[in-house]
Amino acid sequence: MKNIGIITHNFPTSLKDRQNAGIFVNDIAQELAESEKVFVLTPIENNRADKIGKVKITNFVVTKGNKLGSLRFWNPIDILKFTAFFIGGMYYLPLFIKKNKISINIVMWAFPSGVFAYIAKKIFGIPYVVWCLGSDIYVYSKKPILKQIIERVLSNADFVFADGIDLAEKTTELSGKKCIFIPSATKASFKINMVKEKINKIVLTFVGRMESVKGPDILLEALFLVRNDLSKYKINFIGGGSLQVMLRQKAEKYGLGKQINFYGNVNDFQKISNVIAGSDWLVIPSRSDSIPLVFSEAMKVGTPIIASNLPDLKYLVNKYKVGVTFEKENFRQLANLIVQLPNQKKKRNRFSKNTIVAAGDFNINESARKIMDFINKI
Repeated sequence: MKNIGIITHNFPTSLKDRQNAGIFVNDIAQELAESEKVFVLTPIENNRADKIGKVKITNFVVTKGNKLGSLRFWNPIDILKFTAFFIGGMYYLPLFIKKNKISINIVMWAFPSGVFAYIAKKIFGIPYVVWCLGSDIYVYSKKPILKQIIERVLSNADFVFADGIDLAEKTTELSGKKCIFIPSATKASFKINMVKEKINKIVLTFVGRMESVKGPDILLEALFLVRNDLSKYKINFIGGGSLQVMLRQKAEKYGLGKQINFYGNVNDFQKISNVIAGSDWLVIPSRSDSIPLVFSEAMKVGTPIIASNLPDLKYLVNKYKVGVTFEKENFRQLANLIVQLPNQKKKRNRFSKNTIVAAGDFNINESARKIMDFINKI
């Protein structure tokens, strides 16, 4: 049995906290904890205990404010918060390693957490593996100085993983080290045969952060173009973020308020699962993305996809035949797809039946097993 450290800037406050990408980190940690001892080093969050499920948590102190992923490097205040994150992490890192007798670290996102694992290897000789999850490569590696830091973290890792096919290729190009594709997934349960609510409307659902990168505004602009036919549809937006207020205001301005339900952040994963399962289509209009968790969650409940044609999403939609794609950021093309949906019921049902194969491939048990296979080689 190994003492595994997981270093991450994003981790939920409890088993019931299902708001963002941290849910996957917790789910994989709990899965690994079935056979290993697992410890997590992460920034402190309100009301988070020192243990979640079978996983022990070391919460290090940081400046209060926005989550790390939403900080802006051109903002002096955010730079100070970022600096405080590294100071807090560096102070707690030796305590975390020694107290828990860590034998290997798993880094979730090459940056910023990878910096701690890199230093732990240099000082304490602790090996580490990196799991790239999107923003570290697609966003941070494009910035001066950070690119060099990420390259150093990746090149010194014992193994490098990525949760997207295109992401794995880009990570390999960046680091010169082979990056292995291992899909991220959650413990979402299978409910493919769930009966949908009979409302005689086509239900479209968006689940994700209300941020530009996830494209909720693209969906809203497409809905405005089909406003004359919108009585045929019911639209759900689930998630919170900096665009949430603006989107609500715009929906009212466009006269779409009655057709759109803004849920905001929802902690109850069962509620999110039920909304996705009760939808005719899940819309993923991202401007930039790898394979968002919501893709695998939709597969597990039999809901087809309408997605922007980003490399990984386009590949998966076509491979499994589980939906349709549109040119990214092209809300007019998305509007044309939405208009055609009332006449696509047979095709939609075929897509729904195909989701079971994709659901089997995006399995958190299998992802955990693959990680341990590589860790055991070190």
